Amino acid sequence: MSKQWWVGMLVLGTIGLAIFGGHAAWLNRAAVAATDAGAADGSSAGLASPTVKWSNPSPLMRQEGRDYVLEVRAIGAAVDAIVNDEIWKRIEKMGKTHMTILPTDPNAYPDDDFKREHIYGMSIGLSFEYGARGIVDQWPMPAIAYAPPKHVTSDSRAGTDIAAGRFAAGLGVALFLWEDDANTEDGAESLEKLFSFFDRNPDVPAAMVISLDGTFDRLLRQAPGSGRIQLGAGKVDMPDSMGALMVTRSDRVDQLVRPFAVHIPRGVNKTNTEYDLIKQWNFYWEKDDSRRPDSFAAQYKKKEAAKGVLYPSSPGVMTSAYWHSQLPELWKTISNKGPGQFNPSPYLPIRWTDWQVKQFDAMPLLGYLHRPVDINLNDDHGKPLRTPYQVQALKEGWARAVEGLEGQRQPRRVFYDTSTDKHWVIALTQALGQSGDDAPRPGELKEGYDIGYRIGKTGVSSPLIQVGLAIVAGYEDGAASATVNLRPGGRASIVMVSPPEPERKKSMMQAFGAN
Repeated sequence: MSKQWWVGMLVLGTIGLAIFGGHAAWLNRAAVAATDAGAADGSSAGLASPTVKWSNPSPLMRQEGRDYVLEVRAIGAAVDAIVNDEIWKRIEKMGKTHMTILPTDPNAYPDDDFKREHIYGMSIGLSFEYGARGIVDQWPMPAIAYAPPKHVTSDSRAGTDIAAGRFAAGLGVALFLWEDDANTEDGAESLEKLFSFFDRNPDVPAAMVISLDGTFDRLLRQAPGSGRIQLGAGKVDMPDSMGALMVTRSDRVDQLVRPFAVHIPRGVNKTNTEYDLIKQWNFYWEKDDSRRPDSFAAQYKKKEAAKGVLYPSSPGVMTSAYWHSQLPELWKTISNKGPGQFNPSPYLPIRWTDWQVKQFDAMPLLGYLHRPVDINLNDDHGKPLRTPYQVQALKEGWARAVEGLEGQRQPRRVFYDTSTDKHWVIALTQALGQSGDDAPRPGELKEGYDIGYRIGKTGVSSPLIQVGLAIVAGYEDGAASATVNLRPGGRASIVMVSPPEPERKKSMMQAFGAN
């Protein structure tokens, strides 16, 4: 059975109403002819400025190379339909380093698989709802998706989870692009892909990364015809878990979007084809229409069938590569009227409207995600290093990661996961013990958070769950956190998470409240 089908059926009744409610050559692309402000589409010259004014003057935003950061705008870390600060509050209230916040009584869990489906769907919906909160309407948001391995004949590619999340969260006017995906055990790779994506595409102002895992989810990705899912009552090995993270670079909006924004009425619809925004909206859905023989969905199903997928279904979202290949057709139809000389590009194919810019500006700044530091724990022959050498490698990697923090101050907490290997924390503990008295200690109640114990086995979702908890904790106390992941193949990854500046947090609390 197609995962998209049953997830869609599961949430259909609850979301029906909501749905209707680097440097690249493109910088030198010949622009579609721009006109002066005040043209027929209602463009406003008042939005254009010859001088860029940075909306986020944080010193972190000036860091480059290995110290490059992304602004965290939304996070949805969900485990068994518990999300974000609710997870964190339970961890803090539990006050035990080796005790899970999830129920240990088997009777506290669903007693049939239909109820498990319901909780699974809730976890997807909550994660995506929180992770895409404040998304800019009607702009195609690129998304990277990670999920556990699937059977070669299954149609449950990780990329199809983007559409499942969109519908489960009721994001009726949000557009998405399937940027990249992987069915793998290496969830930490998703964060590397995220930074590489921004490096390669200097016209990208925002992106999302999602991950999904759990016993129920893995059963859905097995070979078709494997039989009905029968988990029965009680606790399963892996709880439902999903992470959804939205990040931005506001300097790109300041430079590439804000000066060229146009004014159009907020309530326009698909019949108002005099506006480029509506031309793009209609064009997007035309190309995504699975009923058309030349649509992405039709091509996708043919390619998947050729790979051995038995029952390929429409993924519900097109890839960025396909969308970009169709853009020349769209560009022939747009007017590009507005202030300044706007150069359409793959991820900014048309000018944003003034209200889209306002939506972007209204996003809260929850913190900063630092570029991952990759650490090799193998020798030149691919064999695991002896513990003293692993300690040294982790210590050096930690020092590199700390260099990217403002003032090079040690983070207050470290999140990690020993679900797949209980022993690797020994080397991590020794490495941090040799990194200074102010480095966090993995074994301390308020400094080290092993989510394998404190929550459970979250698999591919673990890196994003850790980042989510680091964001919540840092927003509360104003301190940085580290996340450390042991990866397949004898590697580790350290990702630092910084809180927003105190003055930014103060203004956000006035606008949004403490949470």
